[in-house]
Amino acid sequence: MRLYRARRKLQEVRRLIKAIKDYIKTCPLIKGNAINVNYLGDKPVRYTVDCVPCNPVIKRYIDGGTQRQCIVVFASKEYYGEDVLNQTAVTKFFDEFSAWIEENNKNKIFPDFGKNLKPGNVVVASSGYLYDVSGQSARYQMSLKFIYYKD
Repeated sequence: MRLYRARRKLQEVRRLIKAIKDYIKTCPLIKGNAINVNYLGDKPVRYTVDCVPCNPVIKRYIDGGTQRQCIVVFASKEYYGEDVLNQTAVTKFFDEFSAWIEENNKNKIFPDFGKNLKPGNVVVASSGYLYDVSGQSARYQMSLKFIYYKD
C-alpha cells in the first residue's frame, strides 16, 4: 500500500512539473528555446525548471480537500561579461517575465494540472538574480510558487 501511494505521489509531482514547464513555454519571451527539468547545461541561452523541496500542503479543509503549493526555481544560462547592455537585457528579461506571470494571474491563465487539481495562482517568490558565474556564462534564477487545490 505504501509503495502504491508513493508511486501516485511521484506521478502527481511529474504531472505538476510538466504542466509548469508547458506553461512557461507559452511565454513569448522564451522564443521557442528548450526548457529542461533539473538540468541547465553549459551553453547559453538555456532554461530549466528546478524542483524545490517544500511541504506541499498549505491548508486542509473539512471536506478533505487541500490548498497546496509547488515551488520551483526558473533559471537561465546566459552570456556573461563586462558588456553592461547584455547584463541589463538579462535583468529586463526577468522583470518582463515577472510581469507576464502577474498579467496571467490577472487574466486567470494558469498551468493545466489535470484532473482533481485546480490552479489557484502563481506567486513570484523572488525576482531574477545572478546566482553563479563560470567563465563566459552565468546562471540567473528566480523562485516561483504555484498554488493549487486538490479535491
